[in-house]
Amino acid sequence: MQPLSVYGVAKVLESGHPNFKEGDLVWGITRWEEYSLLTETDALFKIQHTDVPLSYYTGILDKILVLGSGRRSCAWFPDSKRLVCGSSDPEKCIYMWDCHGNEIKAWRGMRMPKILDLAVTPDGESLISIFSEKEVRIFNLVTNSERVISEKHSITSLSISVDGKFFIVNLNSQEIHMWDVAGKWDTPLKYMGHKQDK
Repeated sequence: MQPLSVYGVAKVLESGHPNFKEGDLVWGITRWEEYSLLTETDALFKIQHTDVPLSYYTGILDKILVLGSGRRSCAWFPDSKRLVCGSSDPEKCIYMWDCHGNEIKAWRGMRMPKILDLAVTPDGESLISIFSEKEVRIFNLVTNSERVISEKHSITSLSISVDGKFFIVNLNSQEIHMWDVAGKWDTPLKYMGHKQDK
């Protein structure tokens, strides 16, 4: 019987590979056994940050991989204790986890179609996502309220200001629109003149 291949953490005991030396900690595809001889190192990564629990390298990773190839975007909360990940699959949509891989909340179903990008405000109170190519959904995680903004052209990316009061969306119409997170503006500020490849 072959040992199960899983995502795991391992300590290098011997190595002939230039990127890994004895004593290094690595994460990636390993085998579920006490000792392994790993000849395929493309799926192994040296652990650079040993100041966090090693379970961080496997716990949340296993959960994110469950989303499959439809996974589109991930973002950290400012406390670095939670993260969100969006999917293009309406049944999997947006998940929020803690760093141990425990699901905190999930937004699922047809009202949450294809997530293209998402971000969290610096105060951790709002989650902003691009969905259905032309719409932005803003979730206020404190009040549990949400707001939808519709654009006339497809949105290609999203970015939130450092103070968390505004966000911009890049449109395939060669425009950038800036909106306020609080929802006080009926129309965005528009920036034109940049060029992008189609």
